[in-house]
Amino acid sequence: MATFKCLVNGTIDDATRHRVREALAGLTEARFGTPAASVAVSFTEIPPGNWYTAGEPSAASMVLGTVPPGTSQEVREEVMAAICAAFSTITGADHDRVMIVAADEH
Repeated sequence: MATFKCLVNGTIDDATRHRVREALAGLTEARFGTPAASVAVSFTEIPPGNWYTAGEPSAASMVLGTVPPGTSQEVREEVMAAICAAFSTITGADHDRVMIVAADEH
């Protein structure tokens, strides 16, 4: 089962959560054949001013996800870029402020 934990800088409404979840499930299904219904997505809202970069408040958000073990680096990078693009487009987050992790599933 693929899992994603979205750490969102600020708040994210239910409709946007749904759109992000659908995008992550769709990307996972299209790329790896994982049924969308078995993709787990959770959200944690980080209050503004609680993350810092170089001593300054950060506007970053993160998507921590999993990919099947043995996924090549090339495919992993393609998936990470697609996740970043989808998350940025849906949430309005600055593309350069979205960090993506694609770790092997356990």
